[in-house]
Amino acid sequence: MYFKTKNSINYLLLIFTISHVTLKTHACIFTQHYDVQIVNQLPTSLTMHCVQSDEEDYGMSSLPRKEIFRRKFCMNFWGTTKMSCHFWWGSKQMFFSVFTKTLADDICVDLHNEDESKLCKWHVREDGFYVPGGAPPKRYVWL
Repeated sequence: MYFKTKNSINYLLLIFTISHVTLKTHACIFTQHYDVQIVNQLPTSLTMHCVQSDEEDYGMSSLPRKEIFRRKFCMNFWGTTKMSCHFWWGSKQMFFSVFTKTLADDICVDLHNEDESKLCKWHVREDGFYVPGGAPPKRYVWL
């Protein structure tokens, strides 16, 4: 009995250590690493509010013209990590998921870097929201 309990404790300590290292270094041990970028290609600032998996609220922000909103993260173990954003530009607005596992499989590209990240990039323009190189490239229009 002592041997099983000791092994269980060692196993939990190993998992905790790996999780801690993963959080500190942004390395993804068991899952994919993603770099989500939203590029403001509007003639003026873009107002936005993004939330990741209903846990990480990035708050309301104003993204200046030609600037990039960027978040790096690891997919969770279950593959359910998502990021949704609400965008406002003048009298127009739009709300959609900028990242889900299904969307990532479709729009994200390998960066071929040391952490094997995948880049998921959105361009925000006057006539809508685009994925560079995507098929189709235009995904959403302003409401």
